[in-house]
Amino acid sequence: MSFASLNENVPVTIHIIKDELEFQQQISQFNQQLWTWLLILILVMLVFQLSWLIWTIRPLARFTQELHDVEQGKSTQLSSQYPSELQEVARQLNILLNTEQTQRKRYRNALADLAHSLKTPLAVIKSQADLSEASSEQVSNISRIISHQLKRAQTAAAASWHLGIKVEDVAAKLLRTLAKIYREPQIDLSGDLAPHAVFKGDEADLTEILGNLLDNACKAAKSQVKLTVTGDAYQLQLCIEDDGPGISEALQTQIFERGIRADSYHQGNGIGLAIVRDLVDSYNGRISVSRSENLGGAKFTVNFTHSA
Repeated sequence: MSFASLNENVPVTIHIIKDELEFQQQISQFNQQLWTWLLILILVMLVFQLSWLIWTIRPLARFTQELHDVEQGKSTQLSSQYPSELQEVARQLNILLNTEQTQRKRYRNALADLAHSLKTPLAVIKSQADLSEASSEQVSNISRIISHQLKRAQTAAAASWHLGIKVEDVAAKLLRTLAKIYREPQIDLSGDLAPHAVFKGDEADLTEILGNLLDNACKAAKSQVKLTVTGDAYQLQLCIEDDGPGISEALQTQIFERGIRADSYHQGNGIGLAIVRDLVDSYNGRISVSRSENLGGAKFTVNFTHSA
């Protein structure tokens, strides 16, 4: 070999041999790690956004809960502090609630004063010795009409949207009271009362409705009266049954008219059921009378529908 040949360019080919499987494993591992971290990042962002959303709407949830408490009668005002966007709304609602409650109280006090001021003159007129029987009867009618109209005017009706009365408490108290009154003859007063049934109205109105219906049932019953109360968040049903002679179909459509009463109710002047009808109507409720399938006497059913 000569030195001249050593200076010539000689092509050289280098072959690098490596297992491709290892390379593919590295690519797969990289892809797996990439997707894992992307999923973790997405989850972190979702948790962060959800936490932010919950924190942001928390005042609205508290506002809604307080409104629900006011509606159910558990509270009379919105008491919590809210962000500036809701604080003015809460303040105006509190003013509205206070104004409505104050006006209703003032109105009822004025009506009570009117009733007391009319009682004395009527009593004096009725006590006159030379008063004829017809005049005495008319004075009694005036007294009953005034009492009826005062009770109608005092009803809270639609203004009581924020009140919620547990029916069980009022009904149980009435059943205990009437059981003491109607001892001779003994009337078996039973109640099937749903513990969560709520009357969205005034307690005095509920007492007036149940009191009149139960009292009439006790007068008509032979030995048994039953009160059934069912209800949920959207409706309330009151059912009063007795084992008396019942009410004829002809009277079922007339019994709620003022001055009309069934023959089985020997006492009273017919105004009680008219008051019940007026109260039920003022709450957009429905009242009906039929024959009791269980006891055989009259069955009065009152239905109220609540707004959600």
